[in-house]
Amino acid sequence: MSSRRLAPAQSAAIASDELRLGHITGVFGLSGEVRLFLYNPQTDLFEGKGAEVILVDAAGDRSPTWLRSRPGAGKRILGQVRGVDTPETARGVVGCEIVLSQAQLPKPKDDEFYHHQ
Repeated sequence: MSSRRLAPAQSAAIASDELRLGHITGVFGLSGEVRLFLYNPQTDLFEGKGAEVILVDAAGDRSPTWLRSRPGAGKRILGQVRGVDTPETARGVVGCEIVLSQAQLPKPKDDEFYHHQ
């Protein structure tokens, strides 16, 4: 988990069985891509076809969606949110926390575990 402070309504909207995976920090380019800050930047959860997640905004509104990621320049991680295809719509998701139900996580290998375990 991160030390990032959430708005009270945003924090209250995240269920106890959900994990915070990161947040959207900005807009990238003209096709609606976003810059991601992932608490585990080595995760491959969002690569390829991506994963179903919930975006929680500062007001506590929850939006189920699909998120894919790809590497950007340097340590930058870029993402594409389903239904976000312009810089204007991308600005609307900046600041959203990315959460996922623990039940949706892939089963770890025998010698692996998740931080929350």
